Amino acid sequence: SDLNMLPRNHHLKSLGHMPDVFGLFFSILDQFRHTTTVVDNGKITTHITPKFEEKNGKKNFELQGHTFIAKILCGVVNWLGHLMSDLVGSSGTRGHENKKGAGIPMPFYGLTQLMAFNISKGKNDMPTTFAKITEQVYVNGYDARFGATLAIPVVLNEVIIRLFWTIKQVYYNNKQLKSVLKINKSREMDRLLLVGQGTLCLVDGIDAFARSGGGQNFVLMLSRMNLVGWTRFGMCAFKETANIYTDSKNLKKLDRDLEKEWELLLKSSL
Repeated sequence: SDLNMLPRNHHLKSLGHMPDVFGLFFSILDQFRHTTTVVDNGKITTHITPKFEEKNGKKNFELQGHTFIAKILCGVVNWLGHLMSDLVGSSGTRGHENKKGAGIPMPFYGLTQLMAFNISKGKNDMPTTFAKITEQVYVNGYDARFGATLAIPVVLNEVIIRLFWTIKQVYYNNKQLKSVLKINKSREMDRLLLVGQGTLCLVDGIDAFARSGGGQNFVLMLSRMNLVGWTRFGMCAFKETANIYTDSKNLKKLDRDLEKEWELLLKSSL
């Protein structure tokens, strides 16, 4: 097999290790097929695995069900077991010298291994495909533990925006606190979050671009970017787009209703 799966990257390439719905799905699927599903070079492949397999020189036992319900339950338990045992990685903390492996990847990060398209010329032994670049970023320590720390400024940014907006509504606009707490239904709040998270990502992107020599080192640039913040910004942008579409749809309906009223008035005046 030409599969390039090593201790330092197998948590990323083994789909059953993904801490999301895809990881749970493939963990259950592997139960029924007695396989290990991996992704490499943009392709998903399956490999027949024995009941016992070597891991760090020891026999590693995974639960194996024999009925339909038992296979599903064992797939869930094995998936949870992988996440708990691999959370801190096979060599301890991030940045450990001569580390053998990173912890589990961030949710949905493993899907980047399907994006095997070229984005660089591979100067100075740098990876060329987007999948290889994200793999190198992960190996360098960009795992779920690091993602949790990146979420701190994103959460603080949102909490501060919501807090100051609430204070303004209560003490400046003299609104009742109960009505103000319905912040998730406010179009004004959606726009504030879009601008706030967008500003955070703009500063983050400029910093990553500058530190990577103007985008010359894609691995360094991606390593410096707060992917949690960019994900939250994308969610805010999607919600604002949906709001604009809804407003546009309502305006068109209002225009049609007004046109009907004018037609009725015109007919009654004749």
